[in-house]
Order: sequence, then structure tokens, then C-alpha cells
Amino acid sequence: MSKLSSLLLGAVTGAAAALFVQSKKGQEVAKQAKDWYADYQADPETTKEKVSQAATDLGQNVSQRYDDFKAAVQSGDITVQSVMNDVKAFSEKQVETLTEKFGSKEEVVEKVKKAVTPDQEIVIDIDVEEELEVADQPLKTLPKVAAVPADYQEETEK
Repeated sequence: MSKLSSLLLGAVTGAAAALFVQSKKGQEVAKQAKDWYADYQADPETTKEKVSQAATDLGQNVSQRYDDFKAAVQSGDITVQSVMNDVKAFSEKQVETLTEKFGSKEEVVEKVKKAVTPDQEIVIDIDVEEELEVADQPLKTLPKVAAVPADYQEETEK
């Protein structure tokens, strides 16, 4: 992955995290984390036992759901077509929700264009004569500086 891609991925991830933390759900999660940490500080052993039990329950739940899914596929209740239909219905619902919230695709594009295209022309006034005067001045150079002191060789040879 290129550095630019990594940078963009990091920026997007950071922005998403910032948006999440500012959301109501994000604030709830942050509160739960603070509460959990306070509980852990008060009684580490009990908190460890609760976490261990929650992980065990989650594992059993995932295993049960996998078994249910596998049985449904084997019985023909879940087919490729039924999954495709579910994905299509879900996608259509998401598009409908986003359209209600932000407007049609054309409206969103128009809003973005309006936001990034200024209504007024931007004029930057540059004094050309002043620029030419600066350009005509001779370049100043720095004095030569030796990287190693002149007497360094003499000291090391002794």
C-alpha cells in the first residue's frame, strides 16, 4: 500500500472514529467503557470473570447461529437467490433512507458543487512591479562552512 493510500486510510478512519464518538451511540459506548473501567478498578477479579463469561456466551451464540445457518442452507431454506433478494432489499432500503435524509443523487451532487464552487470570482491582486524588483536582486549565498574543523586532522595524527 502506498504512503498516500495509507495516509488517506488513516484520515478516513480517524474521521469515522470522530463522527462515531460524537454520535449518540458513540457517547453511549464511551460511557459503557468508562463504567467498565471503573468496575475493573474497583474489583478486577469479578470484572475478569464477567468478561470471560460474556466471551463464552458470545462463542456459544456464534456457534449456534452458524449451526442454524448451515442447517437452513442444507434444507434449502437459504439459497443463493434468497440471499441476493435479501441483499437487494436491504440495499434499496438504505438508498431510500439516504434519499430521505440527503435528497436524490442529483440534489446531493448539486449541493456538493455549490459548496466547493464559490459564487463570486476570487481575485488575487499581485503587484507585478514589486515582484520584478525582487526577482532582479542578486541571490545571496551563504558563506562556506567546513564540515570538519581545519585542525581536526592535526589532532588525530598526534
